Amino acid sequence: MQKNHNIIVEAIITKLKEQTICYQHIYELSRRQKESIASGAVDSLLKILTDKQRELDKSECRQKEILQLKQQWEKIKEFAADEVKKQLRDEAEKVAALLAKIVSLEKENIALALERKQAVGKKIQQCKTGKKAVGSYLFTSMPTGSKLMDKRL
Repeated sequence: MQKNHNIIVEAIITKLKEQTICYQHIYELSRRQKESIASGAVDSLLKILTDKQRELDKSECRQKEILQLKQQWEKIKEFAADEVKKQLRDEAEKVAALLAKIVSLEKENIALALERKQAVGKKIQQCKTGKKAVGSYLFTSMPTGSKLMDKRL
């Protein structure tokens, strides 16, 4: 394989390794996000989401670079040795496996967030119901006033 071909292959491998590291950071942030959702820690959740967005932006840039290199790879892959092809395939599979783990964890995070949202919605509804009950006791048209609750509330 020519020297130029080696440069392209090494660049692709380097970018795939960088993408793997980036996805590992995203996976760790997603894991922490799940913990924050479960505990209801909104402040830490906001910081995690900000950090995660930063990593996603980096990942997007790397993905564009990989796509450009992949176009060059398509032109030279027929000249590449089988071991080079296997090495690239292995790196790409690592990235794909990690991405699949991230997607799975994100689905869990979405489900957990929906559960928390429903629980909070129920609590809000209970508060509204309680407020209506208190209001009906305090502001009735009975001339003697409320008999069941202290009016000072």
